[in-house]
Amino acid sequence: MKKVLSILLCLAFLWSTAPAMEAAGYENFLKNPSFEQNKSWFSGGGGSVTTAKKRTGSGSAVLTSKGSGVWFAQMGVPAFPGTEYELSAYFLQNEALTNGVRFKVEFYTDAECTKPQGWTYSPYMDPKTDGEWHLHSYVFTAPEDIYGFVVYIRLDTAGTLYADDVVLRATTPIPALSISTEQAFYYTEWGGNVTATVRMNPTFYPELTGGTVKLSLHNGTQAVDEKIYPYQETLTYMPALSLLAAEGKEYTVRATAYDSSQKEIYTATAPVYRFDRPTLLDDAGNIIIHNQPFIPVYFYYNTFTAEGMAREKAMGANTIILENWMMPDPDLVEDTLDLCQENGMKALLRLYYKMLPAGHPNNVEIVETVLERIHDHPAVLGYILMDEPGGILQIDYEDDLLNSYLLVRKYDKVHPAVINEAPRALLGVAGRYCDILSHDPYPGQTAADANAYSSLVAEGIKKAVEAVEGKKPVYAVLQAFDYQHFNPDVTQLRQMFYQALAAGAKGFGYYSQKAVWNTKLKDGLVAFASSEQAAALSAVNNSSLIKEDTSAYSARTWQSADDTYVLLLNLQKDASADIQMHFWGEKTPTNYVIGNTDGFTFKNSAALYTFSIGAGGAVLLKLPEEEAQAHLLSDVFHVHLEDEAGNILSEIRGGESFTVKLAMGNSQNEEKRYFGAVALYAKTGDSQKELIKIHPFSPVVPACTGTKAGQYSLAVPFDMNGQSTKPEYSIKVLLWTEDGRLTPTEIPGAGKAIG
Repeated sequence: MKKVLSILLCLAFLWSTAPAMEAAGYENFLKNPSFEQNKSWFSGGGGSVTTAKKRTGSGSAVLTSKGSGVWFAQMGVPAFPGTEYELSAYFLQNEALTNGVRFKVEFYTDAECTKPQGWTYSPYMDPKTDGEWHLHSYVFTAPEDIYGFVVYIRLDTAGTLYADDVVLRATTPIPALSISTEQAFYYTEWGGNVTATVRMNPTFYPELTGGTVKLSLHNGTQAVDEKIYPYQETLTYMPALSLLAAEGKEYTVRATAYDSSQKEIYTATAPVYRFDRPTLLDDAGNIIIHNQPFIPVYFYYNTFTAEGMAREKAMGANTIILENWMMPDPDLVEDTLDLCQENGMKALLRLYYKMLPAGHPNNVEIVETVLERIHDHPAVLGYILMDEPGGILQIDYEDDLLNSYLLVRKYDKVHPAVINEAPRALLGVAGRYCDILSHDPYPGQTAADANAYSSLVAEGIKKAVEAVEGKKPVYAVLQAFDYQHFNPDVTQLRQMFYQALAAGAKGFGYYSQKAVWNTKLKDGLVAFASSEQAAALSAVNNSSLIKEDTSAYSARTWQSADDTYVLLLNLQKDASADIQMHFWGEKTPTNYVIGNTDGFTFKNSAALYTFSIGAGGAVLLKLPEEEAQAHLLSDVFHVHLEDEAGNILSEIRGGESFTVKLAMGNSQNEEKRYFGAVALYAKTGDSQKELIKIHPFSPVVPACTGTKAGQYSLAVPFDMNGQSTKPEYSIKVLLWTEDGRLTPTEIPGAGKAIG
């Protein structure tokens, strides 16, 4: 996977058939471009305005750096989605500033520049050192939903740079209106509606105001739905998905603007498709093989031999990445798939070739040849359509991504299509054109990212999940090599794996520039695979999963088979994290740790434990059902029994008093009022129970335990004196919330206690 810096790309936004914007008054969107006054621009690190050197006017900007970044910036610059811009400036220098001079543009979803959504850097420029002014420029395109820029001139190396006559101009027409759909294609299984958004530009096209807009859905030339709205700057159109009657057929969403005299003035269109979900994916995003979820774990740069696959299996892999250089040779592709099948490995095929998407015109023929040959091979798991399209292609690539997806679906309705993307701001773009979105949040990208490695992966994967609105699965590709500012050891790599797991990843890749087996990470990955990986992966899409997240830690509990697992993850690199849990066990917690302990200590008060996890640490506990129970404080409901001495009971006995301890809370951390009763039953027949006692309770807010709002405990005593020792007893809790919802709950571990 070739790594690239975060140069953002053009989004192939679908614009109106509008005439070019009048240039007068808008040849430069920047104020004070020649630094005539010390205003409009702000600087950091060593920037100022000087009159000592100037190209035009009375002044220029001077940036003086001792090695760290120095910059001049202007914020609140208006932006128009999908418009191409040229940013230029004249630079003067008297010394070499290698890898030092570049532009940066930050993207914001609001004109006030308070809501960031990514950025783009120009390549480093190399101004001549002849003491003369030289023009340098950078062309970029505003992504979808971007309405504000912050524009920077940067000096990232030691030296002095002068800048003057900075210009930001539109090089393509600013559109009158645009239309985009929430998804490039919709799954049949989603049902509901297609969602299209139309945006008007009255700043440059005042004739739009006072008119109307017709929004319609077309099957070819025939409109199958249409609605007319009075002018609004933003409109939402939601035709029923069922109107896309033919699977895989292109339909068109159209916006037509009329002026106040009802004359048609501008139009914009966007294609949209409906597909059945690939049959290998279930509704939850799991790959299902032999009726069981399959969670891919894979390495890049594999050794395509039986011995090499055995090594990767030992490091936890169950999937092989087929390299894109194989694409022109379908015989080699098929032979490699045969080898995967013989060695019990699945395969993800990199269909892109020469760093162009699978559906690029240059690649269509070879991709079709391969797909026709191998689409039903038993080793195939899925297809990678492109790697990091936002960073590599930069402009005009969305059509190629859509064509890549259509090409795969032409031959294969079973296996999913994957796109891997790096820039967070463009995850949503990539997610529109695939069944599985992959993200590679590498801490090595910048020094700041490296310093935040202990939380960066989780933040990135959460952004990816948000980008696809939880509708599609997300895979994580982890940095497993020395890259720029970060060279992870196996403890850090393990912690990053758990970050991805806790954030919701459903597949896990390791990227290295050579076979990982030949690196320092090998032994640690083998140990992780043999001791922890299977247990960890049982959390993926587990319906029993309970989450608790703060800025300092993530905690997860889940059940698998007869065991309870607990993951405690410290997201802080330089400080320990304390996590409170209800914990009941026959042994001390350290006896249940599997794998690395990472500075694990604890203290307890009754069944409320405080676990301390070392800086940047991750601890996984396995609690066999017969030995222990554990519940995060964010659990909605838990209960256990204690005798008069405070000992945990696993059964109810006649003649012996006991107390029912309830722990109540909610994962949203909202204070709720609980009402209800705890009932004791005695078994009188095969299916009959006799109510022996009932203790109602109606606390307004039960007594709080710990420090978190919404976490409550309640003790309900039962005096068993005089009760028979023969019946079989059970406890049931009837729990109401303020909305009147009744939740009858049998107590775990005490539902069939013998008297």
